[in-house]
Amino acid sequence: MAKEKIRLQEGEVLTLEETARLLKVSKGTVRTWLKRGKFPHATRIGGRKWAILLCDIEAYFLRKNERRKFSRGPHKKTPKNGAKKGHFGGVG
Repeated sequence: MAKEKIRLQEGEVLTLEETARLLKVSKGTVRTWLKRGKFPHATRIGGRKWAILLCDIEAYFLRKNERRKFSRGPHKKTPKNGAKKGHFGGVG
């Protein structure tokens, strides 16, 4: 089975399966995100299929990347041997 490319347009609605394929995650992961409200405008169609707005997916990942930027803080270099700065294996 050849992989088909997903062509997206502004305001497009994706199914749960399409969302999973686009994000390269399992359908179960997308279901979990839906239960947690990560895609606030997602809705069920006919009681079974999900309709997930592309703008919700984009907004979720923009928020996620912003949190990641601020949660990392400044990068500090630590010696590979685990010694603290100024300490040389107990010597000195």
